[in-house]
Amino acid sequence: MIEPPYRQLTAEQDAVLMAPIDTRLIVQGGPGTGKTRMAVYRALLHSAAEDTAVVVVPGELRRLQMVSVLGNRRSRIRVLTVHHLLELMVPEVVANHRPSDEGFWVEALIALAKRQTRVVGAGWALVLDDAHDMPPGLHPLIALFAQRMAVFHDQSTVISDRQTDEATLTASYPAATHLPLSQGHRWTSQIASLASELMPGRRLPGRSYVTGSGEPVLAVQMRSPAEVAVFVAELLRAAPRTRIAVACQSQQAFRGLSAHLRNTVGERRYTPVWPDLAMRPSQTAFMRQVLLIRRDLLQGLEFDVIIATEIDNRGQDVTGLDYRGPLYRTIAAARDRVVLTWSGPGGADRLISTLPSVDPIASRNRQMPE
Repeated sequence: MIEPPYRQLTAEQDAVLMAPIDTRLIVQGGPGTGKTRMAVYRALLHSAAEDTAVVVVPGELRRLQMVSVLGNRRSRIRVLTVHHLLELMVPEVVANHRPSDEGFWVEALIALAKRQTRVVGAGWALVLDDAHDMPPGLHPLIALFAQRMAVFHDQSTVISDRQTDEATLTASYPAATHLPLSQGHRWTSQIASLASELMPGRRLPGRSYVTGSGEPVLAVQMRSPAEVAVFVAELLRAAPRTRIAVACQSQQAFRGLSAHLRNTVGERRYTPVWPDLAMRPSQTAFMRQVLLIRRDLLQGLEFDVIIATEIDNRGQDVTGLDYRGPLYRTIAAARDRVVLTWSGPGGADRLISTLPSVDPIASRNRQMPE
């Protein structure tokens, strides 16, 4: 069963479900407002209408998550990454160029337009989940490829020109129907405060935070990977069903944390994810309780606890937006708790001093808040 079941949908979610399927629908909502669940509902509607229903996600980790959400319904709906979709739409361009190449999107648009003047993807219905993490150049192609679609987008997590903003969506789909998702946000008030402090002026969904029930946002000095691993094990002992993501930036930190987490947490509860250093995770591995992951790969994922390591990275100005933006996106993946950690002298003190919502603990020897 999809969660939440139909009887528990909010009025906004019900409006998304009931929107006509023979149109282009753009749904805006913050983290945790139910975009992925409604994307599944929309895909099932298209499948019931005998469309070729395709859910498109930014990358492989999101594909694994979506396949897990679909469960036994995945035989009715295809789940593709952006790259896989491009291989279907413009295989001749993908064979000769990469999407990061200069001019790729222009060539792809020309190739698709030349193929035929009518809609190329007749019979296809696309559901784009986490469209904010897709390349901006993709959307003009989508507009040519298919008329029936639903695009799920979160403007609050757009921090770079490599992501899709609202202006790009409006230009690509000028006649689209726009609907909001602002209810049911799962951030605690503490995490919401941290997000606002990291990115002042950022528009955040603000009507339904879980006020007063969240854990404090902690900043804890942990001088070694072993301390981080012990901390994770303590969290699991206190709450055995908790799902935790440990986010790092450097390969050195990843290697050290990986060895200690494997020993402390155990192989069956732990998955490392880092390009070129770890095997591509299977769906089963992805659903394990502890994920060690490069920080930028957290996009679109969701965990009970996020432990953001290396906040004292000396190579960046931790008070500037270039650093705060990615950290903001990291904490957006947290449902219940955020822990910021650093190992030694660096920029952590300067960063934390600008974040009133953070409860700093200078040493792991002090008792952690319950």
